[in-house]
This record gives sequence, C-alpha cells and structure tokens, in this order.
Amino acid sequence: MKKYQGVVGYCAVVLGVLLASTPAHAGLDFEEGMWRLELNSDFGVHQGSKDRSGDFGVIGFVDYEVPATSRATLGLRLMPLFVYTQDEENDHRRFRDWFHDKDNDDDTVWGAGLGVVGRIYQVKDEYRGWYGEVGVTAFVHNNEFAGNNSNLNFLSTFGVGYQFKSDWHVQAHYQHISNASLGSRNSGANTLGIGIGYRF
Repeated sequence: MKKYQGVVGYCAVVLGVLLASTPAHAGLDFEEGMWRLELNSDFGVHQGSKDRSGDFGVIGFVDYEVPATSRATLGLRLMPLFVYTQDEENDHRRFRDWFHDKDNDDDTVWGAGLGVVGRIYQVKDEYRGWYGEVGVTAFVHNNEFAGNNSNLNFLSTFGVGYQFKSDWHVQAHYQHISNASLGSRNSGANTLGIGIGYRF
C-alpha cells in the first residue's frame, strides 16, 4: 500500500482544490458542459539534479468541463496524444551506468491517458477571461522516460491562461511527470509549455 501513497497524494491535492471552490449546495449540471480542445508544446527544463533541457513534447487534450460554481469548472480529460522526445546526449550522460538499454535506441515516448481538470475563471457566469488550471492525468506509454522504469505515469498540470469571447484560448503551464513510486526508479520530468485551443 505504501507505494500507492504518491498516487493518492496527487489525487487528494487536485480534488481538494477543486472541491474547496465548490459550495456544498452546488450541483454539477452535465448538460451545461462545454467541450474543449487544446494542443500543447512543452520543453524540458533543468531543475535541481534533473537535466531535461533538450527534451520536447507535444500533448493533445480533449476536455469536457462542467460548471461547478459561477466561476469554477470541473472537467473530465482525455489525452489521446502524448509524444515526448528525450535528448539522447543527456540521457547517456545522466543514466549510462544504470538505465540505458543499448538494445533500445528509441528515446521517444508515445502514450495516451485519462484524467481530471479544474479551472477558476475571472469573469463570473461566462467562464472566460484570465483563468487558473490544475489537473492530473494518468497515462500509459511505450518505451520509458530516462530514470523512470514504469509504463504508467502521472502528468500534473498547473497553468494560467486567457479564455477569449471568441472561444479560443491560450495558456502557459508547468507540468510534472512522475510514476508516483509505482516503479523502483522514479526520476521525474519537468516541463514548461504553451497551449492553444478552442471551446465549443
């Protein structure tokens, strides 16, 4: 049970933030939901001892967000597209003694997943203007991230964006990839990125 504590922690933080913004009397009306498509470009960052600079990712999201309060939404998230290319030079330098499999030269990770997302918007009742976002997506993938020996990982997203009246939106975000200690090795990946999308 101990190895699942990281997963429970991720879910508890996200759900706590989302539920704290939802009054007890509020009900989720799924018929008032909105579809949201988004395409992200992400760049690995050097953070602490983890050098992911040179890594690059492309992520596609399909969300169905439902009004929870006059300013907040909760959403179900589908991630049908996850492509993450690792910088091979950094991988060899950092993990050559205990990770790299010489029989597998494919450092690109492909995957897909499901998750939840919550947003708080600036403009009341219209769900537009500036917004903050937090979400967690569990995903499965082929190959492995350097220093991470699980094919099930969790993508945590923290973003700030702007929702236009025209239904387009732009966003800047920080994302963290981790297997929540489900594997014996759990070197996470941190990225910064931008996204653009459309809501209907």
